[in-house]
Amino acid sequence: MSCGTCASPDSCGGAGAANVCGCTPTLDCNGNCGYYDNGCGTQVYCGDCGGGGCD
Repeated sequence: MSCGTCASPDSCGGAGAANVCGCTPTLDCNGNCGYYDNGCGTQVYCGDCGGGGCD
C-alpha cells in the first residue's frame, strides 16, 4: 500500500503514519527568534528577539 500522490509539503508517512500523506515539521529554530514557519503551514515560537539577537 502507498500514499499515491501527496501535495507539497506533505510526503508519504511524513507525519509518522505509514501510507498516509503528512508533513514533518521543522522544530529547529536555526537561530531565528520570534515566530518561525515550521514548513507545514503553521508556526513555532523561537523565543524573544531582543537587543538585536535571540534570547
